[in-house]
Amino acid sequence: MMKRPVISPRELEAMSAYLDGQLKASERQKLESRLRESPDLQQELLALKRTRAVLKAAPRRRAPHRGCDGCCSTHPTPSTPAGAFSWPPTTRNGPIR
Repeated sequence: MMKRPVISPRELEAMSAYLDGQLKASERQKLESRLRESPDLQQELLALKRTRAVLKAAPRRRAPHRGCDGCCSTHPTPSTPAGAFSWPPTTRNGPIR
């Protein structure tokens, strides 16, 4: 397996901002200069581009609402107000014994 080069967190952040078009002109020129000189940095930028493409292509899902057990489309919002307790205490599997 090929060993990946060590890229600093600052360089990763700069490359992400570069892909987002958020670098100042001077910072962009500096990064582009480093990219021309460093095949390792070029490979890391390519990997970052591929990762972003995969994430953009992935289906989007809504986060479950608070109290949901993961089936938001069919699971109703709990009728017990937040912070209220029922007696006897229960779990999804029934009463606690």
